[in-house]
Amino acid sequence: MDAAASVFGGYSDAAQYKTQAALATQQAKDVNLQSTQASEQHREQLNASLANISANRVQSGLSIDSPTAMAIQKEVKAGAGRTEQIQRLGYMNQGQSLQWQAAASRRAASNAITGGYLKGFVQAGKDAAAAAGA
Repeated sequence: MDAAASVFGGYSDAAQYKTQAALATQQAKDVNLQSTQASEQHREQLNASLANISANRVQSGLSIDSPTAMAIQKEVKAGAGRTEQIQRLGYMNQGQSLQWQAAASRRAASNAITGGYLKGFVQAGKDAAAAAGA
């Protein structure tokens, strides 16, 4: 293998790592969007649940501001909030992991170029030594 091939190999590897980094960055953005959409769906479900509870209370002739009604509403809200937070945390962890993956790929791209040059210099030295010995 000659020195130029080593350098070009480093650039080729770097291009692959840069592509991986771009893909991971886009996936992280997609995960953030999914998180936002899931949070909105949770809020819509919560509002629908609270509306159903209110409608059932009215149909049953119960007071809207009775202590029991308020406790039920509070528990439904708390449960929905916990569920949303758990799901959001999962999305955040996934997004952060993808960002770290992208950063690692960008570092690997830089290292691949450096490695290509180092291999090229070593190969050039070997070639020069072989030519001097011939």
